[in-house]
Amino acid sequence: MALLDRMERRVAGSASGIVTVSEPWSAFYRAKYGKPVATIYNGYDPQDFPLQPDPPPSLEAPTELQATDLTITYAGVLYSGRRDPSALFEALALLGPERQRIRIEFYGSDPGLVMPPAERAGVSDRVTVRPAVPYKQSLDIQRRSDVLLLLQWNNPREQGNVPAKLFEYFGVLRPILGIGLEDGVPARLIRERQAGFFSNDPEAIAAQLRRWLAAKDAGGGRLPGLPPIAREGLSRDIQFERLLDFCVKVIEPVASRCPSNCGAQT
Repeated sequence: MALLDRMERRVAGSASGIVTVSEPWSAFYRAKYGKPVATIYNGYDPQDFPLQPDPPPSLEAPTELQATDLTITYAGVLYSGRRDPSALFEALALLGPERQRIRIEFYGSDPGLVMPPAERAGVSDRVTVRPAVPYKQSLDIQRRSDVLLLLQWNNPREQGNVPAKLFEYFGVLRPILGIGLEDGVPARLIRERQAGFFSNDPEAIAAQLRRWLAAKDAGGGRLPGLPPIAREGLSRDIQFERLLDFCVKVIEPVASRCPSNCGAQT
């Protein structure tokens, strides 16, 4: 850690500006180094996420799924102690018979981190762990899901962590269920953009699951997707434009002080 800290100070100390991926980290580096800092999100690639009508729930629905089931999908790995779906499983247990209408699908996760908490909550029959799939197939699965699950570490140290998965979820415009640090950046983005629900409280999550079930019934078997405005400003194209603008702002003052044969400091 000491070596990494020295390397950071050497690089950041000689820089004209610093770029990071969240507002809390921007505030941290601005205070630490007294330099201009820009927050540039990972964003989503518009080419991978074209606006299109909602597809049907599944191209090849597993036989155990019914048209009225609410499907919740988690795409990616879990990290022991830092990505915990227990609150969702406990919420499912609170639903009683209604839980039979909910299916939680994990793609690419370790069953050893998924199934034990599901078994403790008594809902393992509603949880499936599937192998990892190619990226394009993963996006199609997400589009056909009702709700996308985002798991964060419920710890203040997670304050500035904004996973790329969040922008992927915004890109497909499906409602997001977030569990983890409730005052972190992902929770704020989901709430501000009315893109889903974020909580660690099993009772609150259970109530939201009931609302989604009712909305799916009212929608004729399809939970409505998010409006395009929910992802506005989060594309990589826009993030690159912001990065370019920031680079120009921090380089111009240095270049104006430099003789014509002086290389601009960046």
